[in-house]
Amino acid sequence: MDIIPLIHIYKRKIVNSNYNDFENFKILLQKYKDEYIYIFDHDGINKNRPNLCIFQKLSKNHDLWVDSGPRVFGDIVDSIVAGASKITVRKNLVINADTLSINEILENEIYMNIDKKFFQSSNNDLIKKNVNGFVILNDEKTSNYDFKDNSDIRNIVNNNNSYAYLSRKEDIHYINKFDFKGLLVDIEKISEFERIGI
Repeated sequence: MDIIPLIHIYKRKIVNSNYNDFENFKILLQKYKDEYIYIFDHDGINKNRPNLCIFQKLSKNHDLWVDSGPRVFGDIVDSIVAGASKITVRKNLVINADTLSINEILENEIYMNIDKKFFQSSNNDLIKKNVNGFVILNDEKTSNYDFKDNSDIRNIVNNNNSYAYLSRKEDIHYINKFDFKGLLVDIEKISEFERIGI
């Protein structure tokens, strides 16, 4: 299973918990030079203010998978121009379903975030046709609801290119029944997950 380092951006800063000193954080980032890094952009998701300048800086040394809460087609294009190779789209934020048709125009991969509301929609088959895969962002707030014997989740994960975000290594047992292609792990916690043999 692939492990992809994840960084959080909040209030225009990279804010991973153990690396408040940016110089030390840059050393950690160097370890993953020329590899994918998942950017969890809280400013973009919560305030529709993506950190395009930070994407540009990081894209010089890394392949970027950006989760910045795009609302319209132009938001996706902006992230791609700023250096993103892959984009995560959140269904609850997308204003128009045509936004997902970007994969007919560009070669960049588009992923859809899965949450509780995802399965309450009638257009899930349309979404499946327009995305390259799915991401389940399971954090302390959603504490494991996604991974408990849920047949809908199992069907999506096992039949599509799917990734899961885990904020705590103790939750790894929740995903063992699923066929995830990879895990998104906070960059400073990757060694913890590697020690348990992921």
